[in-house]
Amino acid sequence: MRSELFDMARRWHLYLGCWATVMVFFPNFRIEKFSPEEDIISGSRLLNCARRICFTLDEPIGEAESPYVFLEKNPDSLVFDIGDSNPNVIRESALGMKTNTSDALNKWKCIFKLLRSETSSGVFMVSRKTGQYAFYKNLRYTPSAAEASKNGVELLSLAPAVFGVVGKPEWPA
Repeated sequence: MRSELFDMARRWHLYLGCWATVMVFFPNFRIEKFSPEEDIISGSRLLNCARRICFTLDEPIGEAESPYVFLEKNPDSLVFDIGDSNPNVIRESALGMKTNTSDALNKWKCIFKLLRSETSSGVFMVSRKTGQYAFYKNLRYTPSAAEASKNGVELLSLAPAVFGVVGKPEWPA
């Protein structure tokens, strides 16, 4: 599942011709920077344990000692947080941005448009405690996440008290 997300990030990086910074948070914060001409998948030593990929229009400023310092130094970033997965669970990923420039805003909007074209929307979120569920039309998922959900893999949200299901749950709410 993560490989599908890395492939998307690679396409975005090459499509926009922007810089990409691969980040690992644990056990120590580390980064790898990739110019618009470099391939983040074949060139990264950190990709298997990456938690975040930040995109910037210009070369990222300086070495950062934490993800927060990186974003302070590079305020016009598009941030792609990549959730973990295993045979039983796929954790939610997130895409967000912070910018004050129209150039960055326009580029990042292109990425959001690509994301919408590569994913589907609408997930039922289920309470672990009560079994009740509600439909969230703006949550997006990849084709492999949909297939995994249909095969019983939990789509874990950022809030662990609920999990996602593609397609209406087969139990009463």
